[in-house]
Amino acid sequence: MKSDQDNLNKHWIEINGASFSGLNVPLKSALIDKTIKSEIVIRGRQKYGNELVGVIVRKYYNNMTVIEQERKNGNLETMKALCEESLEMIEALIVDSKELYGTFDLTKIPAIERLIKTQSFLQDKEKMKELKDLLEEFPELANWKSKLDKIQSRNEIKSE
Repeated sequence: MKSDQDNLNKHWIEINGASFSGLNVPLKSALIDKTIKSEIVIRGRQKYGNELVGVIVRKYYNNMTVIEQERKNGNLETMKALCEESLEMIEALIVDSKELYGTFDLTKIPAIERLIKTQSFLQDKEKMKELKDLLEEFPELANWKSKLDKIQSRNEIKSE
């Protein structure tokens, strides 16, 4: 049986003297499903697999701040690139939330929401397929999949 201290160590991260809450295990040790087919998730696992889940989540939230700054400044290509990078961190976000809080109940994921509102992204069929594959991998992302489906449906009607 795990002690309270073991549990605390698993959920508390210290880096360069700064402490924060987060899952203190490498992503590759905490994976939800080892047989994921999404290219975005595969890239994320390759890029972040050895990093602590809590550290990846912290990077994700730091990216969200920069994404909003870039959007407000009109730097849409930079914003889009940061959103795409953040998608590679979504699995860690889900794992961390479920481990720390028992559920994944985020109602907003700006990295997804900004992308599905960005016309250059919507016109890139390969990127759209990758995003759809990501959203289909995790039941926790069903809300965003339905939003994407509605947008795709409207775009198909416009192009007819």
